Amino acid sequence: MSALTVQSGGIRGLTWLGLDPSLCSLTTIYLTPELLDRLYQKTQHCPEAWLTTATNLRKAADILFAECPEGWGPDGEPIKLEKLYVLAPASMLYGFALENAIKGYLIMKHGGLDAAQKAHRGAWTGHRLQALAVATSLPLNDHQKLLLLSVDALVRWAGRYPLSLNRKEFTLPKQLNASDGTPPILLDKMERCILDPFYEKLIGGLHADLIARLSTPPPDLGNTAPQTG
Repeated sequence: MSALTVQSGGIRGLTWLGLDPSLCSLTTIYLTPELLDRLYQKTQHCPEAWLTTATNLRKAADILFAECPEGWGPDGEPIKLEKLYVLAPASMLYGFALENAIKGYLIMKHGGLDAAQKAHRGAWTGHRLQALAVATSLPLNDHQKLLLLSVDALVRWAGRYPLSLNRKEFTLPKQLNASDGTPPILLDKMERCILDPFYEKLIGGLHADLIARLSTPPPDLGNTAPQTG
């Protein structure tokens, strides 16, 4: 039997899996492999699971961004060195949050993970945020599309490694507010202000879908008349 640690408030969601709350000891639920299989299958096709992960990643990114003082000195260096330490990982977390929000939106739109992947097979291969974003059919302006290519690279390598696996990926042919053929830019306040409206549409759509489904009462099986032969 395996142990699953539940986040704050997660115990209330035990009925989602049809679990008896007595399985829970403090914040740890002991699950059989069969229940873990059920959890995996349900999470795959659950837009709110992707919404939760997107929200967690975005909150973590915002905590780091708060440690990135805005502004640059006349020498082109940041006013405070803290910006150099945390802007790259914060940008990566922002990208992961955006990726989860996009994928959750596509799962909601197509009614499940399998259907979403089948509808946009190429976009789900790797971290192709621009292709995934276009697949949502939500409006994107040219600046957002260009920035999403930079976010692709931040998620794949630039937010967590010193270089890409090959020289071709080390630079991007074109970026917003950067010279052609340069390494991926990081997401400073201006870049985030450009991407945030798209992120908020994704989150808003996922929230609206969740509220609508929670507001729909389950079938009243007690009033179902028995069939007679």
